[in-house]
Amino acid sequence: MSSAAPPRIFLNGLLLQAANPKALLFYSALLPQFVIPSEGIIRQMVILGCSGIIGEFIVLLTYSHFAARLVRVAGGQRFTTITHRVAGSVLVIAGGRHGGHSASLRSLVTLG
Repeated sequence: MSSAAPPRIFLNGLLLQAANPKALLFYSALLPQFVIPSEGIIRQMVILGCSGIIGEFIVLLTYSHFAARLVRVAGGQRFTTITHRVAGSVLVIAGGRHGGHSASLRSLVTLG
């Protein structure tokens, strides 16, 4: 974890997002389609920009909520045990299927 202060972390995130060329291209290509030139352009751009920021904030807040829940679940012993059992079973089944195919391939080679 970073030991930086929250304002510094926020500033770093803000600068990173502001310098993101994909976001700049997206907004410069998308927003003008919804602007009426005969009305106040600055007001419309502020409304559209704030709408985008609020929407993205909600999405990122949802991601962080589910990520925090996943960390709590994945950190538990029960999750680790289930994951190991499922992965081990998949590998045993794959090995068994591969072994069966290898035997049938060997019989084809000896027949030929």
